Amino acid sequence: MSLVRAAIGGRRSAATHAGFRRERQVLTWPRSVGLGRMLGLVGLFAAGVEVLTWPFLDMPATASVHAILIAVTILGSVVLLMLPVRVLTLRTSHAAFAAAIGLQTATAAATGTITSPYLSGYVVLILAAGLFASWHTVLISVAVSIIGLLWLAVVDIDLSGSDAAMIATLGTVFTLVGSTTSLLAAHQRHRMRRVERRLHSSWREASRQRGDARTDSLTGLGNRRAFDGDLATALADRRASGLLLAMVDVDGLKTVNDTLGHPAGDRLLQAVATALRSHVRAEDRVYRLGGDEFAAIVTSRDPDAFEVRLGARIEVEVPGLGWQRASVGVGRRRPGDEPAGITSRADAALYEAKHSARSGTPPGIGTADEMVATAGGPT
Repeated sequence: MSLVRAAIGGRRSAATHAGFRRERQVLTWPRSVGLGRMLGLVGLFAAGVEVLTWPFLDMPATASVHAILIAVTILGSVVLLMLPVRVLTLRTSHAAFAAAIGLQTATAAATGTITSPYLSGYVVLILAAGLFASWHTVLISVAVSIIGLLWLAVVDIDLSGSDAAMIATLGTVFTLVGSTTSLLAAHQRHRMRRVERRLHSSWREASRQRGDARTDSLTGLGNRRAFDGDLATALADRRASGLLLAMVDVDGLKTVNDTLGHPAGDRLLQAVATALRSHVRAEDRVYRLGGDEFAAIVTSRDPDAFEVRLGARIEVEVPGLGWQRASVGVGRRRPGDEPAGITSRADAALYEAKHSARSGTPPGIGTADEMVATAGGPT
């Protein structure tokens, strides 16, 4: 069945896919790179054709000149194909194009003037200009090509009416090929830019949605989903030996919501988020897990100093609410720790801090006043 499907075109072959990939790569080249590479390919192809048709040409007087032109064409083509992309600027590519037009005219003159079978090279060069150059370059290339043909006509003393007609025909063909190709290439580039803009817009939207899915809308901190993923990642990093998990609970949020309304409670949550963020370094991560619960994943070279600095509670002053407090519990990482283990230890420390605050007893790290002072609140 697969062979039949491949035979009737139901499935693209590997060669077809490779061809499509190569086509997309060529179409996404910058114009200068595309023009330079195209000139290199055209030059090698033209030189190969000239070498193959050499035995059929009767030109003993110009054989040496023709051989030199073929060698120059091959050398220039190889150089264009080997040049780094950064070297293929518009100026370099346009200079290479002008040299290719000159070589084409010299080859036509050396191989039979106006009746040369290689005059089709003009068409190929203008085709390359139409694909990868601007309108100005296409028009200039058409004009230069026609001037080259007229010069060949002047050199050819046996110019006949049919030769003049051929010059006019070729000039018309050059103009049509150049303008049509340039329009098609411009249309294709416009479509590709439009597709790229749509893709970038889709990527930005998807990135924004992923960010929203991991961000608490009220405080701008990470949410529960971000916390779960980041904690597992942090614990998997064996180099982070000084890892601590701080769990924070806002005391009295329900009372504020019930008595002053949820807008006041939101202001309290935002104030606690700002205070918690200020207690850790920029590279540490802070989260709102939901409701009145916060958490922070901290890496510290001196865990003891961090615990003392953070203390067992954070006090913040909220306009219209006065001083409000949040209790803090810290759990340290242990060898082979899992998220559930360090979280349970941090929750136990948080419960002890809240219990100590209710009973008025010291929470275990200095006195309550010392911890309030180190947390940034009033003494």
